[in-house]
Amino acid sequence: RDWSSDVCSSDLSKEYELGLKTIRNLEIDYNLGTGQLRLYLNKNRLIHRKTKGLSFIKNCDERLLSKDYFMDCVRNKQSLGYVAEQLGVATNTVRIYALKHDIYFENSTTAAELQIRDFIESLGLSTKIHDREQLRPLEIDVYVPNKMFGIEYNGLHWHADDESKHLKKQEAAEKAGIDLVQLFDYEWDECTKVKSMLASRLGKSDSVLFARNCKIQQLSTKQCAQFMNENHLHSSAPCSIAYGLIYNGEVVSGASFSKPRFNKKYDSELVRFCNKLNHNIIGGFSRLLTAYKKDHCGSIITYCHRRLFKGSMYEKVGFDHIGTTSPGYFWIDSGGRRLQRYSTQKHKLSDLLGDQYDPDKSESFNMERAGYRKVWDCGQKVYILK
Repeated sequence: RDWSSDVCSSDLSKEYELGLKTIRNLEIDYNLGTGQLRLYLNKNRLIHRKTKGLSFIKNCDERLLSKDYFMDCVRNKQSLGYVAEQLGVATNTVRIYALKHDIYFENSTTAAELQIRDFIESLGLSTKIHDREQLRPLEIDVYVPNKMFGIEYNGLHWHADDESKHLKKQEAAEKAGIDLVQLFDYEWDECTKVKSMLASRLGKSDSVLFARNCKIQQLSTKQCAQFMNENHLHSSAPCSIAYGLIYNGEVVSGASFSKPRFNKKYDSELVRFCNKLNHNIIGGFSRLLTAYKKDHCGSIITYCHRRLFKGSMYEKVGFDHIGTTSPGYFWIDSGGRRLQRYSTQKHKLSDLLGDQYDPDKSESFNMERAGYRKVWDCGQKVYILK
């Protein structure tokens, strides 16, 4: 049946409000997904007969009884899910109480966006949700006006299959002079490192040290891997040598180097650099780089994720920006599991896809036929130091 037709909508409304059928029954009878049905019920402010007759729950959170509280939630564009999480109740409980107050929630703002906003505001900064003034007609999920800083929260399911979507927004932000960070949902889910990075970018790190007050020493492979795994946004990567800054007996900043992985034209590659979580080490990168150059001659190449960083740190110490790569990608399956492109190279697909693999077809054809979808980034900026 066409659930959007007047007759069907009317039938559905009566069956729900009169308590003749449950939500699950209606999903089956009208061939609807849970999200579609709940959106219809919310927009039409429908309440189940059994719910209408109920008094408010005893010993409930007092905020559920306050119409002003719900009005503030709606005014701040908070979602049902976010409010439910704050109150420690089920989403449907919030919906029922809101409807009793004759309040309807728009679900345009995700819980993650509100969490990001709350974190930024906890740093003492003002924000604007869903800003459309800076990059018209494009939108910035969370914008920090006095820093000209924006944060995008990109859910993998909704941001797959479009090669240019993220790049276009990044280019628009760069043109407008806005520092834009584009996060994928799994990065925010593992948010300790992301929060540290955002705080640092906004000049709000918990601890500020000067590199001149630190000792410098070469790190063992084990020491480097442990430090990067604990503090770098993308964890550790193989390296041949690493240096660290030591303060009060612990590593507070580190940089690792190796032979170039992708471009053999240069003598070495800066593989990783980061500070200890929630620390800003002023002059740290410059001092680590100087230590490496003292022991090693020749040119250095490095890469900067365009959707996460501006690359100004490299330019300040003399690196030249020589270009930007095309957007890279990874794959996700229907359950959101991620596969990096290195694990989906054509010679590896037979083991990955089994009987679904066709050796005469491309990687993209095989992966898409098996139900995988591509998620694109914004490419990487390439820097060299001669």
